[in-house]
Amino acid sequence: MTSVREYSKRLEKAVEDIHKGIEEKARTLEAGTIEIQEGMERKTMEIASGVEQLQQEHTRFTKEFWG
Repeated sequence: MTSVREYSKRLEKAVEDIHKGIEEKARTLEAGTIEIQEGMERKTMEIASGVEQLQQEHTRFTKEFWG
């Protein structure tokens, strides 16, 4: 027959495992969030650069077309 002490130890181990799993998932989520933020920053810079190039081309074209 299993004693209360053994059940208690099993329960403590299960709770410990759950906490470890939650902490691991939190670290994974945080790392993923950081990757997403960095990716968004890169894309924002790429878009800004593209907009700047379009503005320059528009200015050049306007000067060439209108004199």
